Amino acid sequence: MMNFGKFLDGHPRIKGFIKKWNKIDWAMVEATATVFILVFAIVTVYYAIDANNKADSLTLQLLQIQNTTSNFQPRILPYSLLATFDDISYSPNSPTNASIIYARGSLNMSFIIFTPHGLIMNFSYPVPFNFTTTSPVGTNDLSTPDPARLNETTLFFNPTGDLYGRIASYPEAYVQPELSQVNFTVPLAVSFFPNPLWSTMSPNSGTELRLGKIGVNLSVYDVQTEQYLPAMFFSFSLASWMYIA
Repeated sequence: MMNFGKFLDGHPRIKGFIKKWNKIDWAMVEATATVFILVFAIVTVYYAIDANNKADSLTLQLLQIQNTTSNFQPRILPYSLLATFDDISYSPNSPTNASIIYARGSLNMSFIIFTPHGLIMNFSYPVPFNFTTTSPVGTNDLSTPDPARLNETTLFFNPTGDLYGRIASYPEAYVQPELSQVNFTVPLAVSFFPNPLWSTMSPNSGTELRLGKIGVNLSVYDVQTEQYLPAMFFSFSLASWMYIA
C-alpha cells in the first residue's frame, strides 16, 4: 500500500500549497483579526448606545405627550358673564306708582373649560354670589337708585325661579374631560327706591340704570384627584335701562 504522507509530499500541487501555507505570517493574521474584532465591538457598542439614546428620547417625547394630554392643569376661562334686567318703565307722577320698584332679570354665565379630568362646577362655596351697590358719581347722577337709600337696594339670586322664596340650591354642572363649554343661568330679582331726580325728567326719555357689581365665586372639584381647585372669583356690572313714562 502507498504511504499517504509520501504521496502528499510528492504531489506537485499539494507540495506547493504546503509551502505557501508555511509562508503565511500567522502573527500578522492574528493581529489583523484582533483589530477587526475590536472595530466590530466598537461599532456594535456605538449603535447600541445610539439606539438606547433614541429609545430614551422617544420615551421622553411620549411622557411629554402624556403630560400634555392627561396631566396638565385644568383651565377655566370666562367666555361671557352678563347680568341683565328687563327694561324698567317708571312714571314719577302716577298716583298708582309704588314707592319701591321691583324688576326681574337673569345672570348668564358661560365658561370654556380645558381639562384632562372630569370636573364638578358649582357656586356653593364659600358665598356663591354677592352684590355691591353703585354710588352716584355726582349730585346730578340719574343712573343710580335713590342715593339716600342705596343700602336698601336688594338683589335676589333665585336658582329655583321663586322670586321671594328661599333659595334651595345653586346650579351645578359635570364637565367631561377635554374641551367643553358650560352655561349657567340664574334668575334674578331686584328691589330699589327711585331716584328723586327722575321726577325732573321729561316723559318718553330714559337713562341707564347702574345698580352695582355682582361677585361670583366658582367652586371646581376634580373628580379624579378628589381635590378642589383654587377658588375662582369673577366680578361684573349689573345694569338696565330706565324709561320715564
